[in-house]
Amino acid sequence: MSIRRPFRYEPLADLIDRGRYYLVTVDLPHVSKDNIHIYLDGDTVIIHAENEYMSEDGSYNRVVYDREFTLPDDADPSTIKVSFKDGILRITTDKKQGGKTEIPIRRHTTAMHLR
Repeated sequence: MSIRRPFRYEPLADLIDRGRYYLVTVDLPHVSKDNIHIYLDGDTVIIHAENEYMSEDGSYNRVVYDREFTLPDDADPSTIKVSFKDGILRITTDKKQGGKTEIPIRRHTTAMHLR
């Protein structure tokens, strides 16, 4: 059995503004949930994942995925939630309260009289 050096990849990722929260998706094909490690260092999210397998020629292979990204300034790191399904890691974080707030226009049901 031969052992190869690990293949290192920066997985594809998207950061999407969903209005009240941010959604980050990270592509981690063929990786087990148990082999994914996510860390938060200040406002930086660090993702490390590994996949090990035996190839058809009998050699042992290891794939390592590393990805870092900085959360937007208005993201609230204390609200981070993570899920993993079908090779896609999903990370959501709410936006901080404050900043700009849209004020709805109130509609009056009775006619107003101006003098």
